[in-house]
Amino acid sequence: MISYDAGYWAVNFVFRTKGSVFPKAFCIALPNAFVAACVQTYCNFHDQGWMHIAGVGWLWSRYSFVLGFLLVFRNGQAYSRFRLGSKELFEVGTEWLDATSSLMAFCSHKPEMKEEVRHFRQLLVRLMSMLHCSALQEVSAMDDDSQEIIDPGGIDPHALEFLMQAKNKVDILLTWIKEHAVSAQRNGIIVVAPPILARVLQELSAGLIALASVRQIREISFPFPYAQILSGMMALHWLISPVFAALSVTTPLWAFISCFLVSMSLWSLLYIALELDQPFGDDYNDLPLKLVHNEFNKCLLLTIRPEACKCPDFELPEGARLDKPATLCDSADVFNTRIRKDDRFGNVGEDMSPEEIWQALKMPLVMPSCTDVSLAPLP
Repeated sequence: MISYDAGYWAVNFVFRTKGSVFPKAFCIALPNAFVAACVQTYCNFHDQGWMHIAGVGWLWSRYSFVLGFLLVFRNGQAYSRFRLGSKELFEVGTEWLDATSSLMAFCSHKPEMKEEVRHFRQLLVRLMSMLHCSALQEVSAMDDDSQEIIDPGGIDPHALEFLMQAKNKVDILLTWIKEHAVSAQRNGIIVVAPPILARVLQELSAGLIALASVRQIREISFPFPYAQILSGMMALHWLISPVFAALSVTTPLWAFISCFLVSMSLWSLLYIALELDQPFGDDYNDLPLKLVHNEFNKCLLLTIRPEACKCPDFELPEGARLDKPATLCDSADVFNTRIRKDDRFGNVGEDMSPEEIWQALKMPLVMPSCTDVSLAPLP
């Protein structure tokens, strides 16, 4: 997906070719305009009866108007699919990250449960990473849909083999995660009332529902009859435009200009619709699935760090009183927002250091049977 700055006058990126539909539309419009100029030149030297048909300009303009209206509607539908796909795609990750964060917060703080809690968290983030990866692979149209996941080393090889052979990996991983959470609650690893835990499980299901909406966009194309008739009308318009443009004006230059502008505009609208219709591929204008998943993994790794698992201590600053309002400060002094201003999809900013990732993933776990993952002996 292309990030761009339109600039003050909104023309800074007009001549940018990366991700643009102009080059393809130009290749269609230029020969069309050249033919229109040749036809007009022929008409200037050969006066024949068919060259004086009344209403040619009116017919061409009305046909172009109707075609433009159909293309605008087609673009509106494509943009709606693009916006819905991006919204639901991010909602999938948001729901599952929120469920993960809640399960992390529910973990017991008893010293005797420390190892069981660590085991629960380590397995949870690995399953969530595989879940999000499998979800993106279901909707991806990329040639190479492989994604990075948190190292599954230590998980039962038989379980992984079963998962790799299954077609509905998302459903299997969701079942494992739900069973993992319920077993942890049953054995005291997470301390939460059953109704609250059910709400967390509903968030997992909400992510699955959002994924179903994304799959609907991926699998259900724009209706064939509309796409067919639109492409046919575009082809017909391309064939008749040189003649109609030549008969509508009096000079080859104006024939060239009018035909070029009309063809360029209409074909650009068509190519925009085709670019936006399926936003899950490898094109420049498609959604950055790999970067979205990388950000998801980073969030998972942060949730198992000790600093993120415990609410920070707090003491009133010297001289402050509870009965007085708190003072305000610049957020940039606390969160370093100035240096992270353009950090979108992980394009800017520092990744976790190798040492931090190693601290989060060290001490490999051994996945027990699916019947009671919370009671597995730690290595």
